[in-house]
Amino acid sequence: MKAKSLSTQIWMWFIGIIVGLCIILSIVFYVTLENFFEEQMYTYIEQEQKQEINSIKITPSYTQKIKPREVVPALPTVPAVPITESVPKHNIIYNTDTISGQKKEKLEPKIKMEIVQQAKTQKIENKRYEKVVEGKKLYYVISKQKIGNETVYVYSYIWENLKKRIISLLRNIFIGILGVILIILIPIRIISKKLTKPLMILEKDMDRIAKRDWNEPICIEGSEEIKDLARSCECMRQQLVNHDEKQQSMLQSISHELKTPIMVIRSYIQAIKDGYYPRGNLDTTLDVIDQEARRLQKKALDLIYITNLEYLSNHKTLEEDIQLQVIIQQVYERLQYERIDINWNLDLDNIVIKGDYEQWKVVFENILQNQIRYSKDKIEVALKADDENIIFRVYNNGPFIEDEQKHKLFNAFEKGSEGQSGLGLNIVKRIVDMYNGKVWVENQKDGVVFYISMPVKN
Repeated sequence: MKAKSLSTQIWMWFIGIIVGLCIILSIVFYVTLENFFEEQMYTYIEQEQKQEINSIKITPSYTQKIKPREVVPALPTVPAVPITESVPKHNIIYNTDTISGQKKEKLEPKIKMEIVQQAKTQKIENKRYEKVVEGKKLYYVISKQKIGNETVYVYSYIWENLKKRIISLLRNIFIGILGVILIILIPIRIISKKLTKPLMILEKDMDRIAKRDWNEPICIEGSEEIKDLARSCECMRQQLVNHDEKQQSMLQSISHELKTPIMVIRSYIQAIKDGYYPRGNLDTTLDVIDQEARRLQKKALDLIYITNLEYLSNHKTLEEDIQLQVIIQQVYERLQYERIDINWNLDLDNIVIKGDYEQWKVVFENILQNQIRYSKDKIEVALKADDENIIFRVYNNGPFIEDEQKHKLFNAFEKGSEGQSGLGLNIVKRIVDMYNGKVWVENQKDGVVFYISMPVKN
């Protein structure tokens, strides 16, 4: 099922909230109005009954029939909404159980007898009663009165189907509210579309970026939340542009770096086929081919390793307890014979971290090979830790590094005069970044120092 647009959802949510409020208010109004109308009904009956009692004229024998007063009162307490279409009817119950009152009596004998029994058991002067008869409510008030020397009971009653009137009133209110809703639906629709318009524009921008058309910046006006979202999307676009530019630059660098050894190998092989040896004889010519092949192999392996690091940076890597000083010592023992003229000085603390042994082996191999390549005759290696950071420091007394070059040194295919693939230090930086560390280089008065800093707790 296709999801509804945000403007439609806002529209429907608004309608749902209004309808829900109408239902809740209807229930509250029903209970409140029912109590209010009942109170008004009883007040109306009691006032009519009081006026009726005051108008009764009883003869000394008390046998005169009551002639009801046909009055339609206009009381201030009667609500504006008519709760009844008739006036109360009044009757008197004598001690002889005879009933005098309205001639057109609509009460059944059974109900009359029940009222008589209630009057006899009533202890207070006035009491309200109600009774449901065939779906209609009978409201009546029994009043104990002293007329002459005789105690009589006057009961006044009125019929009213109150629920139907309340429901009718609420229905009219509900219809009125629905009418108002229908009137304001159009502006609500317009407002919802206006609120969602920036999101629709942003959606088109995202579709454009998904198709790699990301040169045009994202700039959307709207609420602060929309602007924040647009800024985040613009930041993502810029990162994609930078990443694409780096990829294009890397591909160009790879093609350039691989082209040279391949051309040398092919040209030397073709020369051998033609019976010509560029290096004087077959052995020295083959040595050049082997050297270029090794160089090509090194570049290919470094590129594969970088690709693996890209994958590992987004996936959980193997973590084990590794001793950094042990790895550095092993790398030193293997590399020290590449240049026997170098004087080494190692100051290593026993530091254990969680990590991947092979990755840190590559880090120290690449960075120490770089030191061997540029050092005159001295290398100092130190591994220390404080409460916050682990610091690896390696010094060589080689030539200074230009300030502009220091910032590019850890980029892919950036290499010095004695560099090989231009990927060694880039691999170092990628691995250190995976462990939330940083790597940098500084010039000293008599050499160069490389630093690796890593938090104690990764």
